[in-house]
Amino acid sequence: MSAEQAPDSPPVTADEFRHAIGHFPTGVCVITTAVDGEGFGATVSAVASLSTEPPMLLVCLKDTSRTLGAVKRRGLFVVNMLEEGQASVAAHFATRDGAKIRDVDPGGNVLPRIEGALGSIECEVESMVRGGSHLVITATVRSVQISHGRPLTYYRGRYGGFLPALSLVKPCD
Repeated sequence: MSAEQAPDSPPVTADEFRHAIGHFPTGVCVITTAVDGEGFGATVSAVASLSTEPPMLLVCLKDTSRTLGAVKRRGLFVVNMLEEGQASVAAHFATRDGAKIRDVDPGGNVLPRIEGALGSIECEVESMVRGGSHLVITATVRSVQISHGRPLTYYRGRYGGFLPALSLVKPCD
């Protein structure tokens, strides 16, 4: 195998890259926050653990996202890890439609969470750096809540479930 690209190869197009990266399955999350009594949310698949000491993660949001603007203003957000039966929730938050979250705490003390999610991770923004059309947010984890179930996944443009291929280790509860 060669790790080198031919010097006269044309650059990869956005469509070619989207097709290729679509072959990489991911979990599906909804990022939520609230500012001045208004709730914001966006479906994302670009979420990753960054560090365990201290607990940190990273998330990527499109630079034109209204949710990103709210995260910048608030400095806090929740990563809601969707359960396999929540494809409609993922689709709802994947649009640019107006108000996606109702019944937001008017005092602004409680961040909105997705009911029935597999888990939620409350985070505080540490830094943001541009990566193409997105901002990469690094954040410190403030709290976690986990329930039981199976994750919603995204693969080749479709939502689905998860079936373990091997059971070599005992799962953590």
